[in-house]
Order: sequence, then structure tokens, then C-alpha cells
Amino acid sequence: MAGLDVVRLLDTLRVNTASGQPARHQPLLLLWAAGRAARGAARMTSWQSVRAELTDLLDKFGRPGAKASPEYPFVALAHTAFWELDGHSEAVPAAHSSGVARWLTRNKPSGGLTAPVYRILATEHGRRNAFARKIIDRYFPGEDTEALLAAVQLGDLTFDRFGEVPWAPVGTHFVDRDAAFYAHVHRQRQAGICGKQSECAQSIVVSGGYEDDEDLGDVIIYTGQGGNEGKKQIADQTLTLGNKALANSCEEEEPVRVIRGYKGDPRFSPDSGYRYDGLYRVAAYWSEKGKSGFLVWRYKMVKYILSGIEVPLAEAVAKAEKTALTAPPGAAKPGRKSQLSSKIDRSIKVVKWVKKKHGSRCQICGLRLEVPNSYYAETAHIKPLGTPFDGPDVPENTLCLCPNHHALFDRGAVLIEDDLTIVNEITGKEMGTLVTVAGHNIEVEYLAWHRNYFRNRAIS
Repeated sequence: MAGLDVVRLLDTLRVNTASGQPARHQPLLLLWAAGRAARGAARMTSWQSVRAELTDLLDKFGRPGAKASPEYPFVALAHTAFWELDGHSEAVPAAHSSGVARWLTRNKPSGGLTAPVYRILATEHGRRNAFARKIIDRYFPGEDTEALLAAVQLGDLTFDRFGEVPWAPVGTHFVDRDAAFYAHVHRQRQAGICGKQSECAQSIVVSGGYEDDEDLGDVIIYTGQGGNEGKKQIADQTLTLGNKALANSCEEEEPVRVIRGYKGDPRFSPDSGYRYDGLYRVAAYWSEKGKSGFLVWRYKMVKYILSGIEVPLAEAVAKAEKTALTAPPGAAKPGRKSQLSSKIDRSIKVVKWVKKKHGSRCQICGLRLEVPNSYYAETAHIKPLGTPFDGPDVPENTLCLCPNHHALFDRGAVLIEDDLTIVNEITGKEMGTLVTVAGHNIEVEYLAWHRNYFRNRAIS
């Protein structure tokens, strides 16, 4: 069946039209089976299991007034190139024969998509979408099919590879890498990073593959790909391929799916197979010498789900629209949702002291933002707090900045030399000298760390 066109094959499907409209029994069973293929579920399923689920689909989405007869499509499709039955001792009867129900009871067969059809619908996202869309357009024209697609777990047919996979919720277990591949959760059978260097990363697998990996649960210090032999690093890594894709995810604030494997840290890994553990953001990336003395790229991954309680993602970190910048619909009456957060316990005394010392003026541009009854400024740590940087929460590691220069400083667009010269790292031009006041001394050790961190990231 080489070159099988599953979309065109739908033209050969013959359904009952006695009511004046095409029946939906076989199309609904095909959508149900396509949803199973999309999430990597077993190809063949027992009649008892199919009967319960298909009866529910027929009751909810079948033609109004039509009888829910799950035995008909289960047997009828076996006479097409889509479907096969297994485990029966008697010949398969005609679908409309009076003895079909009794035949199923006696033989207790399993049914499922033929292997070639299953492979295509499981591995080729575009063709699966076209297959499902053709069924929807032909048998459900003009109807709102969102509930139907959710019921068969096809989810969003426009899934663009990034963010949550509609049919694979957090905690979904996969018996092996192939199962995660077929479910579109991690579309690499061997590489730990899925993503092109011209795009953001879609997903990573954490499974103890590199000696420099650190799995802390809600935070992962992930090692990039390349230069290893087994777990041992034997050569430098470069900021290319998947490593560049993860860097892009940091720059574009695109969430990344994390899958943990059974060979990872036993505190957080499944006992067997692989488990989808949710979305993480790439909070930072840098290069350094690893345990074996070779240059490795490292990524601080921070979980959007903390301590086992899911934190709903804000609209701003939902998967990016890849084709157009369309305004979101928003909500006329926004509701409330409970969220769990985790952050470094900063010293409010240091924040207030630094702002007061500088009169809330930016140490880079001198701007002081006036707001009703006060002035607004922000404080920035030169060497970040928390794992893995562990910068100190002290005045010597803190700057008073306006929001714009805070963002530029945190992204490495503005760097400060040891003599306090401010450099625009994009143009290479000097911007002046950092404003200082008596009593607030800036530690050059932290400025040097900040420069090295961002300049090392330019290494390719």
C-alpha cells in the first residue's frame, strides 16, 4: 500500500443514505480511531471497549433520530481499506446482516485501522488534519464540531507543534520514545532536543543523557546536545541545531515541552518509559566548561507547574501565533483563577535603600518616572539570584534602573565595564558612564560576571 492517500481513500467510503442524508456511523468510528493514532494509543482495540465509546459518540453526534448501532460501523469498515478485525474464528459477516450482534458476541474480535492507515494518521500531522477535516466537511457541514473533536481527542486541528499538545495532558505516559514521537509530544526518536535552529525548540527529553545535567524538579539545568560519547563529554558543544533552538526559546519566551525518561534522576523520573511533565520556560542560557573540561551549553528551565499543582498559563505565554499577529478576543468580564507561585525571597530593605539612594533615577540614563504622589524605578540584580547563578541579594549587586534599561540590561543589550563605562552591545558604542552616589558601591566582580555571561553566549 505504498503511497496510500488516506484523504482520497475517503471517497470510496460507502455509507447508508436511506434517511436522505449520509449516516455518520462509519465517519465517527474513523474520527475516533484517528484520535487514538494521534496520541499513540494501541492500533487494535477489543469490541467491548469500542462499543462503549462509539455508542456514546453516536448518541451525542449521530444524525438526530438515528439509532446508535455501534456494531454496524465496526464490521462495515472491515470491508474497506481502512479497517481490519482480528481474533475471530468465523468469517466476517455482511454489516447489515441480522446476525452481526450475535457474531460479535461469539467471536469477541478486536478491531482497528489497518497498519498503513494507522502509520500515516499517527506520524503525518498534515495528512491526519486533512483526513479529519474532510470527514467534518462531508458529514458535518456547517456544524460546530469543537465538542466532537474534543470527544475523539483530536483537539485543535491547527496544532502548530509548539506548546501543549491537545491530546496529551500533563502526566501522559509513553512506553517508549516511539510512542512519544507518534503522539507529537517529542518528534525526535534519539535527539534530546526537538527544534530547528531557525525556530524555537518544541520539546526536550530529560533522561540522564549528559553528565552535566541537573534535575531539581521545578527547575532543570539542562545540557545542550553534541560532543558526547554516552554520558561522557569528549568535545566542545556549539550554539547550533537544537542548542540554538533552545536559545531562541529563551529570547522569544516560547514555552518548551519537557519529557522525563526512566533513566533520569529517580526522584522526578518515571519508573519506566517516558512521561510528559508539562511546559517549562527557558529562563537563561550560557556556556561554560563542563565536568570533563569541554565547553557545554546550559539552559535553566523553569516549570510552569509547581509542586504538582498546575498553574494555568497566562495568555502572554500561550503558544505563539506563527502566521499572523491576530488580536486575542479577551474577556468582557474576566474571572479569577487560583494560582501557585514560587519566587526568590528578595530583601525589600535592599530594594528601598537602593531606590532611595538614587532618588528613583536610572543609573544609566538618569530618567526618573513621575507617577501620582511618587516616582517609579526598578532594581536589577547584576548577577541573578537563585539557581544556578546564586547571586547575592546585596546593594553591591543591585542597580537602580528605569523599566527600559532594566529590560536591556537583563537581556545583555547593555553591558557595564569595570570602569563603569556603559556599552551598547548591539552597536558597540559607548553610552556614557554609570551614575553612582556616595555610599552605594557596585562590585566589579558582578559586572565582570554579567559581561562574560552575555558575551559567551555569542560564541557559535
